[in-house]
Amino acid sequence: MARKIQTYFRGYRCRQLLRSMQQKKADYDAVMDKLQREAYVQMVRMEQQRAEAERKREEEERKKQKEQARRRARILEAAFDGNMVEIHAILEEVQQLCKDQGEDVAVRNKHMLVECSDANGNTPLSEAAAGGDPDTINFLLSLEANPNKKGQYGRTPLYRAAFAGHAEAVKVCLTICVSYSFSMLKTLPLLFITSLYLDSSQEWS
Repeated sequence: MARKIQTYFRGYRCRQLLRSMQQKKADYDAVMDKLQREAYVQMVRMEQQRAEAERKREEEERKKQKEQARRRARILEAAFDGNMVEIHAILEEVQQLCKDQGEDVAVRNKHMLVECSDANGNTPLSEAAAGGDPDTINFLLSLEANPNKKGQYGRTPLYRAAFAGHAEAVKVCLTICVSYSFSMLKTLPLLFITSLYLDSSQEWS
């Protein structure tokens, strides 16, 4: 009888222990499942945040590039038109955009704008020479615009000023252009060289 009681008690204890272990395992599995779900949700959330940040960065970069392209188009057009007010306004925009980055950055970005070019390789100085306004040419030169940079068909600002028949613009270019020579002058339009010579002769007569 005692043995039966002991056997029954041992079986009861084993069943209790088994149920306890099964419950602990179920609780552990539930906790791990919950942690895995939370970790997955957190990972997805972090990936979404990273993707959103990347999207915003790319959007800001596209916006920045569009604004830069608009400024390039504006300064090229203003240079051709001799619109000094617009040129100053564009450069002031660049100055304000760089105010938190230091004066060196502002100077560098303004110089990059002055030296920008259109699809044909023509710079603001080249456009100003083609437009013929001496003041615009002098101002761009004061900002260290390259007077010898060649654009479409290998034409320099000097050539474009001569081709358009702008005598004053040619004179300004000749005073600053360091690479012109007799061989270069021979490439200028003959009729313009003749008219420039006649203008000079009249000034001295």
